[in-house]
Amino acid sequence: MAVKRNILFVFILMLISVSGITALQFYYSYTNYKVESATFQKEIDEAFAEAVDSAFSKHQQEAVNLFRTWINDTTYIKITSRWDAVNKATVFDLKEMQRAKGNNQVSLSIDTYKKQTDSITAAARSTIINHLVGNVEKDLKKGVVWYFTQGLGDRLDTAYFGRPIPRKVFTEEYKKALGRKFITTQFKILEADKYTSKGEYVTVTIDVGLKHGMGPKLLAQFSNGDAFLLGRLRWVIAGSVMLLIITLGCFLYTARVLLSQQKLNALKDDFISNMTHEIHTPLTSITITAQALKQFNHDKAAQDNYLDIILYQSDKLSLLADEILAGAKLDVDAAITDTIDVNRILSEVAQSHFAESVTLNVEPLSNDIAIRGNKLNLLRALNNLIDNAIKYNTNVNPCVTIGAGTANKKLVITISDNGPGIHDELKEIVFEPFYRIPSGNVHDVKGYGLGLSYVKKVVTAHKGCISIKDNVPTGSCFIITLPL
Repeated sequence: MAVKRNILFVFILMLISVSGITALQFYYSYTNYKVESATFQKEIDEAFAEAVDSAFSKHQQEAVNLFRTWINDTTYIKITSRWDAVNKATVFDLKEMQRAKGNNQVSLSIDTYKKQTDSITAAARSTIINHLVGNVEKDLKKGVVWYFTQGLGDRLDTAYFGRPIPRKVFTEEYKKALGRKFITTQFKILEADKYTSKGEYVTVTIDVGLKHGMGPKLLAQFSNGDAFLLGRLRWVIAGSVMLLIITLGCFLYTARVLLSQQKLNALKDDFISNMTHEIHTPLTSITITAQALKQFNHDKAAQDNYLDIILYQSDKLSLLADEILAGAKLDVDAAITDTIDVNRILSEVAQSHFAESVTLNVEPLSNDIAIRGNKLNLLRALNNLIDNAIKYNTNVNPCVTIGAGTANKKLVITISDNGPGIHDELKEIVFEPFYRIPSGNVHDVKGYGLGLSYVKKVVTAHKGCISIKDNVPTGSCFIITLPL
């Protein structure tokens, strides 16, 4: 009982430990998921802001490039230069060639241009164009269109404010921004007032109007965000699962070892109890007989009788020791070197039991077959099976049948009886060392739980197998299958 309590206590401690480790792993995985979720939300917001800035920059650049094209067109804009002696600066004049009225020309100078240029040159023209383009680029970033002339201002206003940025530009730029952050999951860009779903990852809302407060407000929606995050955390999750599997495996292995140890202790106790009974009987008989010889003067016949008793009981002890040692030494000296005549060995086994009060039937092979094996061990194993069939047979007319046959190029030896049989749940464990079918603390049948274990060792050493099935109508049938 103390051992069982200790094992139960160990099981409880192990169960608490495994539960604690499992809870910690779930908490660790959940915390990692929450941190990764917050990081993901931050990254998609930053990427969306970058995408909007990039789309605006591209749109501004397109307008700037158009402006450069216009002022480079000499049929549209005429650029001249003259020297202002009063201000000591070169003045550039821009005039629209296709507009006769209105604000169709402008004059300006460049502070950084110090050369005196009375007539326009290629270098001066390039300088004034680059200066104007630079100013336009700065103004557009501020959302302002500067009207150098009426026509240029109208064209630039139309080119920048009159053309909304296509939705696909935002999509392309957002995909690039996400790629730089190694985010590859699918998304949709929607107008904020049309977004109704909940429980999904969405970005911040950004006004993408070219005039502040007058454009659509967009956001990006991720419907597979959780799946993407789980993909990011796959190694963390896999590691946690692997650790749990290893922990549970260790727990189950330890539990199995403890249970096996407990079972082995129970078998050992039962074996010691049986052995004590088996050894005590002949020792008691020898002791009493020896004392009788010592204390009394007996005639020669009585002395011989007492000595025969002592020899008989000594032989029983010797046989008991030999059988125990045979099971222990089988793995060492079980050389498979003999050529064994199957019918002959069955006949030898049967002859050794004909004197017993049991009907013994032999069903030999129809033709002589020989196998390679260890004759002594195989003979002893068959004798053990027949001994058990006789000892445990409670039938009024006990009957044992030894048969042999072939199937699928294998030798099949069967030993059947008409005894009480063996329950299905015990048909595997009866081959374990020291195991005896439970019968309480009663020793009506002598034995110590090594016979069937020895039989299985012998059969396994011959690369065969042994099984048990029910005999019809009653009893058990042991089936030994050996390679030919």
